[in-house]
Amino acid sequence: MRPVSGFLAHNFPPAKIFMGDVGSLFIGYVLAAFAVLTTNSGERPAPFIAVLLIFGSFIYDAVFTLLRRARRGEKLYEAHRSHLYQRLVIAGQSHRRVSLTYYGLSALLGAGGVAYTFTSDAVRLAILALAGIALAAFTFYVYWFEAFVAKEKALYSTKPAAKVVEG
Repeated sequence: MRPVSGFLAHNFPPAKIFMGDVGSLFIGYVLAAFAVLTTNSGERPAPFIAVLLIFGSFIYDAVFTLLRRARRGEKLYEAHRSHLYQRLVIAGQSHRRVSLTYYGLSALLGAGGVAYTFTSDAVRLAILALAGIALAAFTFYVYWFEAFVAKEKALYSTKPAAKVVEG
């Protein structure tokens, strides 16, 4: 994972290099293999929930977007721009800020996932509750940014307003 960490420094907005599909798919494969291997091996295998927490920001965004689109009757197999991170960019937040927001959320959930592996059941329940609160707060932040901040910026901007995806 060290090469990936080095890549992140050069891919942070404004990106100097771009990985592309092949690199992204390979990293996805490695992370999936990591998840399978850590839940099934070793003296103290990681609980499956811990692995879900570690990848929680990505899983949550995908599931939330899929369910939202299904509820709205959209075709799930068509391209779209309604992931939470895309909605923040469309509403006017910079790529850098969105990346930092996702880094923070991923770090928080990842730390919770690691801690989940080595704690008691009571602490595990608290970790799950805090993860749920963090994801709910993040979702609220996206809706709040779209509803208030983006519209407020549009009032004082000379540029045409960005289209806000309604929730």
